[in-house]
Amino acid sequence: MPLGLLAYIAGVAIYRLYFSPIAHIPGPKLAALTQWYEAYYNLYLDGQFTFHITKLHKIYGPVIRINPWEVHINDPEYFDTIYSAKPFSKVKWHSTWNMSPKSSLSTIEHSHHRARRAAFNPFFSKLAINRFAPEIQARASALCKKINLDFSGRTMNLGLALGGFATDVILEYCFATDFNCLDAKDFDAPFPKAIEALSSKSHFTMHFPWIANSLTKLPDWLMNTLNPGLASFSNFQKDMNLQIKGTMTNSTYTSKRTTIFQEILASNTLPAQEKTLSRLQDEGVTLVGAGIHTVRWSVSLMCFYILSEPEIFQHLREELDVVWPDIENPPTLKELEQLPYLTAIIQEGLRLSNGVASRSPRTAHQHLWYKSFKIPSGTPVSLTFYHIHQNETIFPSPEIFIPNRWLPDRVTGEMPVGPIDKKLLTRYLVGFGRGTRQCAGLNLAYAEIYILLANLFRCCEMELFETSERDVRFYRDHVVAAARPESSGLRVFIKEA
Repeated sequence: MPLGLLAYIAGVAIYRLYFSPIAHIPGPKLAALTQWYEAYYNLYLDGQFTFHITKLHKIYGPVIRINPWEVHINDPEYFDTIYSAKPFSKVKWHSTWNMSPKSSLSTIEHSHHRARRAAFNPFFSKLAINRFAPEIQARASALCKKINLDFSGRTMNLGLALGGFATDVILEYCFATDFNCLDAKDFDAPFPKAIEALSSKSHFTMHFPWIANSLTKLPDWLMNTLNPGLASFSNFQKDMNLQIKGTMTNSTYTSKRTTIFQEILASNTLPAQEKTLSRLQDEGVTLVGAGIHTVRWSVSLMCFYILSEPEIFQHLREELDVVWPDIENPPTLKELEQLPYLTAIIQEGLRLSNGVASRSPRTAHQHLWYKSFKIPSGTPVSLTFYHIHQNETIFPSPEIFIPNRWLPDRVTGEMPVGPIDKKLLTRYLVGFGRGTRQCAGLNLAYAEIYILLANLFRCCEMELFETSERDVRFYRDHVVAAARPESSGLRVFIKEA
């Protein structure tokens, strides 16, 4: 090795270990030296760094240094400091994982992100989702009818059906289009699988963004040859581009309902450079990817626990029978949202499913303090939602699915609270984030989950088939949560009517 290079490496190592602004933060020396420490756990061990951070906190305490420039904190009470409505920005290298650099999700600066989100926040408002709820119900009804018709007396992969449902809903809502995933044989549609395959490469694209950028520039025919499973995603991008161009010209495209692109292009606050084809394409891809995974993953886990615990199943079924006595007249979304036990199941399912698995670092323009530790301005600081949801002080027996923890007190009627300052327990349910960067599709996701669970457990009779907890629990961090590689998904047997 050349002497100059050796001297440079030694200099960088000495600076990072002893003179870095965060050299005083405890943590493993190897993590302070190089980000290859993190890469080893996320690339070689396939998404294990989030779990390794848990172990590091047990060794070094609630504040640790996890790479040469980032501080991680494991304290639920510090969450609002980082993620509420404060002008903190994202970290550039941590925004490359989804290969959509111009989307609002990947936007670095707080003010820039706020402007982009403001253009389509009304599109995902509670009022807008309530108007769309009958369409969600229609698709849930169609799903259950197909399950009962095609799979009566047979086994099926319910996870595939949930992915198809989520795909059809998000594409209909955002783009007024339909991939007809629920019509696929055995619900085995290629598009949801393509989205899942892309998410599995998230850490690779984050650590090596230049390779990912090069791959996106390859012609479609070559990409499809290298990975035939992505052909449906390429077709989606083509269709989306045509829709955007047609919307821009306002002459070649009409839709049965307002699309996300029409909403953004109609904004009076966004400048022209925020309404380009590539910008809108990145926004569309991000919304679809997030919308599919959240519903498929979380509802799979909820269904597993409902079916594996007879008491939970019976309690839910009795509650649904009361609000839905006539099978031909389903309740409204508003009525479902008033059901305490269904709501408790959803809250507990969202806690355990950990849809967003990775930390999301923020940088502040001023110094921060965590207890006696000074965190210099510009330092990436992060918490991980998983650690909050697994906190034993807030959630006793955190690994166990306990919907009752979310129910009001039987005597006083008071809602459950956390251990500090009597904060409502729901304040610690942070899977959708909080503040200005809270998940844009939160209201849509909740509507899908309420309606989907109600329909599945009122209209279908099923039992688990060769599926264990290991098949549905969070085991790998692909930025979004993923199961074990050997998992066959959520398989069920559909009872004959």
